[in-house]
Amino acid sequence: MIGNIKKLSNKAPIILTWVPRVYGASLLNGKNSDLSYLDIIKNHKLTNEEERDIYLVINGPGFEENQIDDLKRELKGMEGVHVVDLHQYDWSEIDTGWKVDGEDISIKDFFKNMYNMSEEQRMYFAVEIDTFRLIALALSEKMTGEKGAIYIDFDSLKAIDTHIGKDITISKGILLGQVTVHVNQESGKIIKTDLNNDLIAVSCPSIAINILAQYKREILSQEKMCYELAERLSRFMQREESQFFTACKRLEEEQLWDYETKRLVRVIKYGLKKIECTIGDLKNGEIRKLYEPRVLRYMQHPEVSMNLGQFYTVEVIRSELIGQDESKLKLFCFEEDNGNYVYIIDSDLSWARRENLYHKQVKSELEKVQVDQMELENLSLK
Repeated sequence: MIGNIKKLSNKAPIILTWVPRVYGASLLNGKNSDLSYLDIIKNHKLTNEEERDIYLVINGPGFEENQIDDLKRELKGMEGVHVVDLHQYDWSEIDTGWKVDGEDISIKDFFKNMYNMSEEQRMYFAVEIDTFRLIALALSEKMTGEKGAIYIDFDSLKAIDTHIGKDITISKGILLGQVTVHVNQESGKIIKTDLNNDLIAVSCPSIAINILAQYKREILSQEKMCYELAERLSRFMQREESQFFTACKRLEEEQLWDYETKRLVRVIKYGLKKIECTIGDLKNGEIRKLYEPRVLRYMQHPEVSMNLGQFYTVEVIRSELIGQDESKLKLFCFEEDNGNYVYIIDSDLSWARRENLYHKQVKSELEKVQVDQMELENLSLK
């Protein structure tokens, strides 16, 4: 995935995406969320004096006709801001080899028909939205005429108080916003990474196409994902539980079993019991459990994660950094290469919410999935 282009064109556009969770769901507008997506676009273009074009790329089949017209009307007159239905373009270049539960599909048809599917048939929503952003990058040259592009989440764009960057170096063909590393103090080599896909800059569409190719045959429906995730969590928790009880035994032997330690042990044991119950619910096919905060937390671990779009995007960078000198971080970090980016501790998790997400309430079985509001506010997927 090494790109030949060393500099990202100053005309490479900014891409934002919106995939409605259910048919007719409006963009977050400040009434149905703390964020107003259209205000974020307007502020960045006008107040931050952004010279790059901004493309709001939508999954058109999830919108009512008047909603798309309203979006275009709201942004009319803003030079360099475009509302684009991705279904207007030819997907044939990327629409081969896709499977869900091992069955062949057209990914374009999936995004067209997903609003008529049961929640058992649908993909995990994080997979849907992360796949859509990669498809938008894969088709970006067809949309914009530019080889390179910068995808960014709305909340990450809101955090920037200036333009997104000029004369950006992209020597390896891809940059991410969040790139932090942990280094072995003795060897000076990178042993762990913390990466996210809230900002993805690519020098050419083939970068995104290659990422999609890594997982397009591995996707599961939410029904099948429940069982697979239960197995992964079970294996992971067996290891964690073993390490926990080994640590407890050592503390007891070393007579470090004080009041605070006992309290902490009780909390951890309670958490282990809760996740055991969740694993049981997943084995029983309870799709709503996929969106529980504790499950989202555990899916940050590579051996548990089933958020395929995110996993394979960051894996491109992780595989290049592990075992390397810390200085190599600069090759993949947007902020280190003349880009402007702000790390957000509490990222927007509205994709995982239900009842309070949409300005327009839509009757759907998918709306039954609920997530505890208080836990979500304290959760970060970084």
